[in-house]
Amino acid sequence: MTNTVLNTITAEKFQQFSEKIEGGETAKVVTSAALNKAWRVIFNGDNYCEENQKMLTKRGIWRIDSAVEAIHSIVMDKNVELFQKLNVMTKEECEAREMVMHNHYIGTVELEALSMVDMINQNVVPAVKDSELGASLTTDILTDLTKSVSTIKESLGKIHRESDPYEAAKLARILRLETMVEIREICDTCEGLVPADLWTIATYKELLFLDQNDSSWM
Repeated sequence: MTNTVLNTITAEKFQQFSEKIEGGETAKVVTSAALNKAWRVIFNGDNYCEENQKMLTKRGIWRIDSAVEAIHSIVMDKNVELFQKLNVMTKEECEAREMVMHNHYIGTVELEALSMVDMINQNVVPAVKDSELGASLTTDILTDLTKSVSTIKESLGKIHRESDPYEAAKLARILRLETMVEIREICDTCEGLVPADLWTIATYKELLFLDQNDSSWM
């Protein structure tokens, strides 16, 4: 889909260039005018710098931070008009693709969320129970983990009950990038407290430096 969008935008611009050149303008005049118009959006600096992002936003550069919103933009009137004008997609095809991509996003988030539930129930909770963290601390952590599992399941329930794929995808985004991130912090806290020999989930050290931690795979 990304290539489809980029190629469509490029095709439209070349069509405009072609019409102007065939109308009597020189290629240099046409391309120079396009470049002068585009200077505002040309930026070769660090796009990951938040300060640069703020500066570019003030400059008037459009940005979409959410994949869900980016997918939804395919059905914006101006975009549908572009696809139709170049015979790339009809309005109905744009709407169908938006629905499919949002449903794919939702399905991916659901798999991730259910995997987190399994990891908490099958790994984190048993590790906390087996460790000697103290009765009070263990109880508090287990309570937080139990609530976390319930929160994930409740969020998935809300997503399933939402009939509009776009609205459901927005709920999935919250689950993935907000709720699950907060729950991950609880699990990270557990990892720092549970003795290493009782922690059954692979650590970053084990994943990144497997050859230094386990020679059996060689």
